Amino acid sequence: MICCYQIAFGGVISVAKPSVFRAEHSMAPDVSPDRSISPRRRDLVFIVNPLGANGKTGKEWKKLLPYLRSRLDTDCNICESFTSGPSHAIDITREAIREGADAVIAVGGDGTLHEVVNGFFWAGRPVTNHDRESAHSTALGLIPLGTGSDFARTFGWLVVFFYPGFI
Repeated sequence: MICCYQIAFGGVISVAKPSVFRAEHSMAPDVSPDRSISPRRRDLVFIVNPLGANGKTGKEWKKLLPYLRSRLDTDCNICESFTSGPSHAIDITREAIREGADAVIAVGGDGTLHEVVNGFFWAGRPVTNHDRESAHSTALGLIPLGTGSDFARTFGWLVVFFYPGFI
């Protein structure tokens, strides 16, 4: 289940839709209270393995989410989706990309990252946005909260976004 939080003008709109990512706003720029046009908010989908690291990933995510909201709320829609079993992150990732997510961020260990990376592809080809005419690409991110998180540790990374100039 993906839960998308859109923070606008101090209010929170919570939307839950099983296995589907849907932006609750138009892709046009947002209009601020003073009626000036601001850049459109980025859609970030965090795919969390709540049982990773013997349940530690889910607990750490609950602590991290308020911090992310406090730092990203003005520019981003934060969507979270919890995996329910093997290969679920693959399906969530594909749907998020097809629906136009700006970034899909794996929250967990190497297994979660592996599934999310695989979700970027279908039958050997990259998954694309439903709007084939847009030149939109989705960034891959990682918040390593797994037991080993060897991929991130190998490179000395704490939080990673694979997209030049993103965030």
